[in-house]
Amino acid sequence: MQARLDKNEVFALAYADLDHFKPFNDKYGFSRGDEVIRITGRLVLNIVKNKQHKNSFVGHIGGDDFISIMDLNLIEETSIEIIDNFDRIISTFYDNDDRVRGHIESCDRHGLLKSFDIMSISIGITDTKVGNFPHYGEITERASEMKKYAKQFKGSCYRIDRR
Repeated sequence: MQARLDKNEVFALAYADLDHFKPFNDKYGFSRGDEVIRITGRLVLNIVKNKQHKNSFVGHIGGDDFISIMDLNLIEETSIEIIDNFDRIISTFYDNDDRVRGHIESCDRHGLLKSFDIMSISIGITDTKVGNFPHYGEITERASEMKKYAKQFKGSCYRIDRR
């Protein structure tokens, strides 16, 4: 990514994060949580590489966070496809009763029992045309800001930096 920034190449960066992953992991265990991470990684990788085989990149930052880099003209369409496919498969990781209810009961970060919706995916998108990013950390931070903004909306969604 830094080499592309140094060459002033135009590209887009998407930062994806799973919503309600921690409560899912707490309720169903690390094994099922790890499988969600693996499937999500494969899903993102396959869709990005099918849309743009060359000059694209997918990375697992850690936990339930992923980034993808690709051409600006493909990033929105790709994000929509990721969301559609994620939403289609994620409920299969839940027990039938939770699937029917549309939520699980689990403790929040403060130890209080709460209701959490079925997992969704939030994607924040930025690109090299909306700002000057001398260092890859800056463009990654901007995409992360957009991801945090996307997480404010219920369900899977993406938000694009249009500053």
